[in-house]
Amino acid sequence: MNNHVKKTVLVIEDEPIIRQAISDFLEDSNYQVIQAEHGRRGIELFRQNTPDVVLTDLRMPIMGGREVLSILNEEFPETPVIVVSGVGDIRDAIDAVHLGAWDYIIKPVQDIEIIVYSIERCLERARLIKENREYRESLEKAKVIFERDMRMAVNVQKNYLPLKAPLDDEWEIAFDYQPMAGVSGDFYDFYEQEGKLTGIALFDVSGHGIASGLITMIAKSIVFRGFTSMQNEPLDQVMERINLDLINEIDAMDNYLTGILLRFSGNSIEYVNAAHPPLLCRHADGTVEEVGLSDGFLSGRFMGISSLAGRYNSYCFTIQKGDILLLYSDCLLESTSSNGERYGSMRLSNLLSRTDPAQPCRKILKEIIEDFHEYLESEELPDDLTAILVKRRS
Repeated sequence: MNNHVKKTVLVIEDEPIIRQAISDFLEDSNYQVIQAEHGRRGIELFRQNTPDVVLTDLRMPIMGGREVLSILNEEFPETPVIVVSGVGDIRDAIDAVHLGAWDYIIKPVQDIEIIVYSIERCLERARLIKENREYRESLEKAKVIFERDMRMAVNVQKNYLPLKAPLDDEWEIAFDYQPMAGVSGDFYDFYEQEGKLTGIALFDVSGHGIASGLITMIAKSIVFRGFTSMQNEPLDQVMERINLDLINEIDAMDNYLTGILLRFSGNSIEYVNAAHPPLLCRHADGTVEEVGLSDGFLSGRFMGISSLAGRYNSYCFTIQKGDILLLYSDCLLESTSSNGERYGSMRLSNLLSRTDPAQPCRKILKEIIEDFHEYLESEELPDDLTAILVKRRS
């Protein structure tokens, strides 16, 4: 044996000469040996010393090997028990295995090295069983911790995002927020001043899970600070400032962000897009357009990555009574049906054009989300989904 710590073997054998011979050989082979003359004494010594391996005869007075096997298999199933018996009946060997024996050696033992080989093989098997059990236990523990942390993250994030759309005389707002798996990489916010809607933000952090969820909370604070502290600055400069702050916070991570930022002033809207799906506008006559597309407006680059820091473009436009704006995360466009076809911007635009603008925003948005799930043929999402619908009242 190469182990620094000697393994302990309990030898249960009623014949003193055989018991001593086996014990002497095992001690010479660097094992520590405990001897018992029958099964009852063997069980007592086992409970006192918890040896690594047990060698036991089958036929013994007071308590035989079958009882030993039965007790040890019930109380200590991971301890190897090797039967060394002079009984050569195959049925005894089968019974012994059914009772929990790890190996069966027939006496007289022609080569006592067979016992050492059997012990080493059983110890290796026991080691693997123990490691496998410990691994499963560590996985279960990790699962419990993960589920606890996930519940905590879900609750924190849920309370960190607006639960209701703001009430405004000029704007009607509805939104739908569906995390793929508890914690979302999407975040949104509404900005108000003196009861008036001044802005809307919708951003998407790359990745999923708790890490992305934590970044959403960091990013939401940065976006809020940038938007509210730079009210007199052009929105493209606001987005650039937000991006620099994000880079300072998360550049060392592997995550990046896309996003849309809107600033409202009467029926005028200022719009900045950072590599996010385009803002859609449904006009009162039913036409749907990607805002700024006809004027050559280009979205900017991803956010939170130092190598991509730079300028963003802002686009100003006006909106009329009954016009509808739709902001959404990329889940709405890129998710695929069972035949592999994407939901896509064309289907979304066509659906939006057919909606009745006289309906409340929540009903219009519900139609869109229901059509999306129907197209996917599933309520399960491949990504986090957020959609915000804004309608001009007057």
